[in-house]
Amino acid sequence: VQLESLDVDNFPNSTYFEDSDSRTDGLIKLDVNSNANQGEGVALDSEYEILQIFELRNAGTEEVALAFENDPDDDITEDERVDDLVYLDEDGEDITIENSLTLPAGGSENVGVRLETPPEEDVDDPDADPALATTKILADEEGEFDFFDGGTGG
Repeated sequence: VQLESLDVDNFPNSTYFEDSDSRTDGLIKLDVNSNANQGEGVALDSEYEILQIFELRNAGTEEVALAFENDPDDDITEDERVDDLVYLDEDGEDITIENSLTLPAGGSENVGVRLETPPEEDVDDPDADPALATTKILADEEGEFDFFDGGTGG
């Protein structure tokens, strides 16, 4: 499985994606705290769908089912400012264990995210630093996935 940057001229949402080539830690990063339009993150009591941020490619030789799973022990699940973070296919459909994405060998899909935030009255510290989340990409030829068991991905 490969994660690749998209051409920013054709896919402006790709500015939210920072691939491992430009980072020294070997991880990818999705950052919705700023954007090319001088925005400053996401507002409370909102839902955002940001489509076509990066390309997900099956670099293998067999068809494979792929799913995204957030680490249940990460900050994102403890951060009261975020209700939900889900990865989306090009049509805005969830890519989860229950609704995996199947790609043929060499096939690809542009991936985005949906982020939901609670009302301000439900948040103790709306000015706190943003949460960090580790997401695991699961791949299986049969589409039979194990639950999150840690790892070093990000």
